[in-house]
Parts: sequence; structure tokens; C-alpha cells
Amino acid sequence: MICPKCGKPVRESMRTCPHCGVKLTAYAGGRKGLSNEKIKSSIVEGIDLDDELVDEYKGRNINNYKKNSGGNKAGAKVPQNKGNQKLKKNMNTESKKKNSKKNTFLVILIALAAVLVSVAGTYLFRENEMKNKYQKYIKEGRAYYNQEDYSNARTRFIEAARNASSNEQQLEVYSLLYNIDVVTVGDYKEKIEFLEKLIQLDNTEVQYYKDLYVLYQNHDMESQIDTLKASAPPSVRTELDKYVGTIPRANPESGEYNTKINLELLADDDVTIYYTKDGSDVTESDSKIEYSGPIKLKKEGSYTIRACSIDKHGVSSKEVIYTYTISFVHVEEPEISVESGSYRDMKKIEATAEKGCTIYYTTDGSTPNKNSKKYKKPIEFERGNNLYRFVAINENGIPSEVVDRVYDYTPKYDCTYDSAVKTVKAKYGELDEYNETADGKTASFDFVEVAEIDKQDYYIIEYSGEEDDDHQKYAVSTKDGSCHKVSGSNGDYDLK
Repeated sequence: MICPKCGKPVRESMRTCPHCGVKLTAYAGGRKGLSNEKIKSSIVEGIDLDDELVDEYKGRNINNYKKNSGGNKAGAKVPQNKGNQKLKKNMNTESKKKNSKKNTFLVILIALAAVLVSVAGTYLFRENEMKNKYQKYIKEGRAYYNQEDYSNARTRFIEAARNASSNEQQLEVYSLLYNIDVVTVGDYKEKIEFLEKLIQLDNTEVQYYKDLYVLYQNHDMESQIDTLKASAPPSVRTELDKYVGTIPRANPESGEYNTKINLELLADDDVTIYYTKDGSDVTESDSKIEYSGPIKLKKEGSYTIRACSIDKHGVSSKEVIYTYTISFVHVEEPEISVESGSYRDMKKIEATAEKGCTIYYTTDGSTPNKNSKKYKKPIEFERGNNLYRFVAINENGIPSEVVDRVYDYTPKYDCTYDSAVKTVKAKYGELDEYNETADGKTASFDFVEVAEIDKQDYYIIEYSGEEDDDHQKYAVSTKDGSCHKVSGSNGDYDLK
């Protein structure tokens, strides 16, 4: 500290000045002593002086004090210095200014803190209020939704959307709103809006992209599909590249063909495909057909296939039209070597067709196809009246016109039928012209067929008497006229 009397420095712990002997707690004349800190305080009212100002104070004012007081004279008054008064006045003014700035800054800080506290409180209150409203509207909306009251459910979900603050809440409510539009076949523009919002919230859900893909596809917005794919994450884009939506696609595509067509209609989604073949609008036609397998276009001509798909909610895809023209390559009829007619001599039937064709034939009157008997070598006549039908089919399955031949073949035998009958009658003795025996019994002799037995032809003739059990079949050789009893029927006989 500084001694107020002599102005020399004194340690803080001393009670009297070692230089002039004055008590540091009071002046000699009974005036209170002032410590260095109290002197400064009394001058500047609590504002610390910088070192230069303190030094000036120490050097000038204390010296003035000594000069005016006449040294260490006891009881002398310390005169007031005009310079000190001016300094004190200036320092008081500056101190007030600094205090004023400090107070203003403090007020501003307090005000800002109050605003922040108020805003935080309002935000927390508002957030809690929104959360409560969201939960309320979601709960009510779900209840209506479960009751299939979609109108009231929608109203509640819209209110919930207005109060949804988190990403999770927005995902939940927009999914519900979209589902209502799907179930009620709502406006497609709104469905697009909901799906675009859902993709913004969660761009990893492939189904959102597929549903949006279908909406773009069915409302003439195909240009948006490429943009949608480009904006998707790689894993989703891979799925979309393989996806074709709900519009049925045809395999093969529209065009001109020279063969029969098995037309496939395909859609990747879980939908039912319908089509018409008569050119009518499939979305309105009563004749539409549910697709269950390839559509067979077998004949030459023009075809118009109109198709659409319908999902599980009854929503129809856009109709698509495919057109086909079929003009077969002409296949020439097979050439048959023997013309139709009656024959006594054995003939062999030869059939030829153009290169790349296979010949098929039938003998039962049915139309030949690739499942019929395949012609491999010349065919011998069969006895009797027979119909042969021939067709040539090329390697693409295109058939020619069917060629028919009718052959009535009666072989020329050494033994005639009349001779054979006489031989059989001779076994029953003398018969009159009415086939009656001498004792008045009547007999009949009926031709059955010519049958091959042991690689030789026989006339099969059946004798019948008056009694039910009196009958017998005979086989007479067409070559030498020999007669044998036989058993069997329908071309299958055994000689006895």
C-alpha cells in the first residue's frame, strides 16, 4: 500500500508507516487512514485505474499533499486538489458509461435467454400437443378403417398427417391414405402424390416404386418411368429393370406370320388377364375371355387381340391391342398313284409329297394329322370297300389339303363263291331249291366274310338249321375249294 502521509510504499500487513511513523488506520489529526485500495475506490468509485494513471496519482497528488500540509505536521488538513477533482469527475463519467454498457448487455442476455426459454417451452408444448393429436386421429382412423368406413377413416388420417412430425409417423399415415385410395379406387393423381411422398420418406421399399410404375404406365406417363428408375437406389433399380407392370404383354408381338401361333399374354403382377378375339373393347365386352393359357391362332387370316388385366381390388389396367396376320406357306397335296375305283387285282398304293413334307393317312374316315399313321412304304389293297385319306404336313406343321381315295377290292379267286356254297350244301345231303332236306327240314347258308387263315384266303360261310343250337361255320379255300369247319369271328378263325 501507499502511505497517505509520506507517499512511500508500505507493506499491507503494517499498521504504522516505517518512514513517517503515522498510523495507517488514521491520520495524526484523528482523520481515518486510507489504504491504497480505498483511496482508489474513493476517487473512481470502484473502477480500477490503469498503471499509468495510478503512478500519476501517487506522484502528483501525494507530493501536493506534502507541500501544502508542510510535511508531517500533525493535525494538518489534506487540501483538495482541483486536478484530482477533475480526474475524479472524468473517471466517474467513464465508469458510468462502462457500467451502463455492462447493464445493457446483461439486459439483452437476460432477454435472449427468456426468449429462448419461451420458444423451447412453446416448441415442447406444441410437439406434445401434435403427438397427442396424431395418436388420437390415427386410433380413430384405424377403427373406421377396420369397419370399412373409408370416408371417415380418410378424414381422420388427413388430420393425423397434419400433426405428423416424425418420419415414422408420416410413413404410417401416408401408407394408410394410399391404401384407402387403392381400396376405394380413388383418384390416380392423389395416389401418385402419396406414393411420391412415401418414396421420399423411404426410398428402399420396392413396392412403392412398382405401384408408382403401374400408375405411370396406365395413365400415359411412361416418360416418368425412366426418371423413376434413375432416381432409385441400385438395388431397387435392378428390380425395376425386370418389372413390366400390369399391362399384358404378348409373345410373340404383333406382326405377320406364315405359321400357326400360340399367343401368350404375360403380366408380372398378381392380376387376372382378360382378352377378346373379335376386336371388341375388352373393358366393356360381355364376350371377354379369362386368359388361362396360350391363345391358338391356327387358321390363315387377320386377328385382333385386345387385352387388359384386373387386380384384386377390381382396378383395370390400360387396354392394349395386338394384331396378327397369318398367311401360311402353301403345301402341295400328296400325289396318290392309284385312283379310286373297283379292283379285282391286287394293287399297291404309293404316295409322294414335296421335299420337307411328311405324309400321314387314315382308313377309318377321320381327318389325318401328325398323330395319324405315317406313310412309309406302298400300301396293299384290303378286301372290300375302303376309304383312304392322305395329307402332307411340312416341317412348320402346315398341312396340305386332304386327298381321299375309295377302293372296292374283290380279289380274283380260283374258287368262286358259288362253288364254295355248293361245297358246304353238299355236306347236308340233297337240298331242293328252297334249301329243304328230304325230311322237310329247312337250312340256310349265309356269307360272313373272306378271312385270311394261315396266310390263305377262305370264304367264311355259316350254316343255320331250324333249331337254335343247330349252326356251324365253314371255311372254303378260295384257291382249291377245300372245306373246313372253323371256330371264331371277325377275321380271327381257327380251322378244325
